[in-house]
Amino acid sequence: MSSAVSDGVTLTHGQLKPTMAVILEDNVMYFYQRGQCLKNNTVRMQWVRYDLQTTVIKVTDEFGTYQTRVDTDYGFASFCGLHSNNLASYPVAVSQDNVLGTQRETTLLNLTTHGNPPTITGSAAIAMSWRGKHISLNWDGLFVSPWKDLQYELHIGTVVGGADILEGVLTKRTETNLTVISSHSIPKSLFAAVTAIDPCGYSAHYQQEIKL
Repeated sequence: MSSAVSDGVTLTHGQLKPTMAVILEDNVMYFYQRGQCLKNNTVRMQWVRYDLQTTVIKVTDEFGTYQTRVDTDYGFASFCGLHSNNLASYPVAVSQDNVLGTQRETTLLNLTTHGNPPTITGSAAIAMSWRGKHISLNWDGLFVSPWKDLQYELHIGTVVGGADILEGVLTKRTETNLTVISSHSIPKSLFAAVTAIDPCGYSAHYQQEIKL
């Protein structure tokens, strides 16, 4: 078995002798356009052509198996419009029939498409600073993503997992400010949780105790 990874695609190729087909390492891209996350899920494949032999291609997704026969003039094909879900695996079988109806070995391919969710920078953390009666929390650089317009969901509480200060606040800023009310006792720690959400809906979650 051999595998290769390109942008958004993991390719696994089970090799039989002779190796007669391969999925090309084209990008399966997620892109953002006019407020929508769109996916270019066209994937090309190539196979070895033999005279007087048609190529049979079968692709299976969660809706069923699709089969097509390609005549001897062609050695490339594109998969278009697959009902591909994130991290779902789709088997592809390629074989050839000769004029006598005898089938050669089948090459089995496996296609997995996936998005590129935000990741957490290993050394980063939520930074805290005091400004008079205000507490500033900043998470700039905490998340890494190919998207520039991440959205953040904030939960801040006085206990682990709590949200008695902020609950489910959505923002595109990487900083929030809290005002200390003098009549209230100041807790020893705050517990902040930040979820970064990209335009395709993929997310990464981070939580941290912040000592005051």
